[in-house]
Amino acid sequence: MPHGVSNLVGLGRCSLLFRFFLLLLSSYDRELYLANSAALRAADLENAKLDGMKLDSQGRPTGLIYAGSPAIQKIRAAIKPKSEERILDELRAGLRVMAERGITEVHDISSEKQMQRYAILHKNGELSARIWGRLHIQGCQGIKE
Repeated sequence: MPHGVSNLVGLGRCSLLFRFFLLLLSSYDRELYLANSAALRAADLENAKLDGMKLDSQGRPTGLIYAGSPAIQKIRAAIKPKSEERILDELRAGLRVMAERGITEVHDISSEKQMQRYAILHKNGELSARIWGRLHIQGCQGIKE
C-alpha cells in the first residue's frame, strides 16, 4: 500500500458524515487525495475512469486519486470557495471545541492568510488558544505584529 493510503482509507468512512459537503483531502506530500461521493458527483466523476483514479472491483471510483490525475482539477473546479466570514466562523467554532476540551495551543503550518485570520480573531478578543505557526519565508511579507 503506498505511503499515506492506510490513513486516508480510514477517512473514507467520514464520507457518510459529509454526504452533502464536497470533500477533497490530500496527504501531506500531495501524492494522494481522497474525494467523497459528493465531490465525485459534483465533478461528474461518479462513473469516470480517468488516469490516477483508484477503481473498485466493479470499475467504479473509490475516491482515492493519485497526484497528477485530471480528476483532481475537475473536483477543485466544482468546489466553490468559502467566504472569508465563513472561514472565520469555522475558526471560531474550532476554537470553541478546543477550549471545551482544554486544548490551549496548536501548531498550524498552513498559510500567511490563515495567520492573518488568527490576528483578526486576536484583535477582536476571540483567540482563545496560542497558535504556533510555521511560515515560508517568501510568504511572510504581509505579516505584521
